[in-house]
Amino acid sequence: MYLNYNDRFLTRSTCHTSALVLKHRIQLRAGENIMSTLIQGARLTLSGEGKRQNVLGDNQRVVLIGEDTGGSYALMENFNSPGMSIPLHLHHNEDETFYVLEGQVEFQIGVETIKATVGTTVYLPRKTPHAFTIIGEVPAKMLVMVMPAGLEKYFEELSQLPPDEPPDMEKVMAISARYGIEFCLPPKVQRSNNHAAPERPKLKNVLRQ
Repeated sequence: MYLNYNDRFLTRSTCHTSALVLKHRIQLRAGENIMSTLIQGARLTLSGEGKRQNVLGDNQRVVLIGEDTGGSYALMENFNSPGMSIPLHLHHNEDETFYVLEGQVEFQIGVETIKATVGTTVYLPRKTPHAFTIIGEVPAKMLVMVMPAGLEKYFEELSQLPPDEPPDMEKVMAISARYGIEFCLPPKVQRSNNHAAPERPKLKNVLRQ
């Protein structure tokens, strides 16, 4: 199959409220999208596009940010090796949805644990404690949607911290607090009556590919 739309212009009408008229070309060959286009706010992000970042060991590709969606949501894709884990935490401001594309992921939701395989969707309303770990023998890939947008800026800030070193938890906690992210620390890391310094929770980093 070959479709070719060349030198096509939008015409003025009641639907054409912008002064911007875009000349574009889309080619499809056997279902393959060779070129992408942006028309009147519609946005396409191809498989090789999007900012790639390492967020404390979580390898992400940013697909859509709030500026793309009018603030309604942000979309990321993560791809991680077995053993990578994110500790128990909750979001005060966003709902979060995970869709497993490849591999297996163990989710902790409150006190329950589930195994999510390919095709599984996990929807987490805000203020739901959750954690996840990549399990099995192969890497896992997930789409992650946060609603409303904004958390992508949190991930961007965390990605500025060194990914190959134990994270500075004071910095992580400070950044997290600004975005309404609360880590659910087990009792053993709480400050005791003798005011001993708490043990720092560990974020397990992925080895650099």
